[in-house]
Amino acid sequence: MREMEIEGIDRQEEIAALIRMAGYAANVASEIGAANAAIYLEAARAALLTLLESEIPNLPKEQIELLIGRPTGNC
Repeated sequence: MREMEIEGIDRQEEIAALIRMAGYAANVASEIGAANAAIYLEAARAALLTLLESEIPNLPKEQIELLIGRPTGNC
């Protein structure tokens, strides 16, 4: 049972990392004028966020967003 919990937490951390990376990449794409790429990356970020919300149903979306934070700096 404990091993399943740890695997679940690892999965959630991986999803959160992908959300941050997609957000960072969307920001970079926007800065370099690749608007279409930024749109697709934000869509990917939103899909990953929805997946993470389904993994942690007891936390509201706002709390999950706070835990993930907005991407800054280098990836």
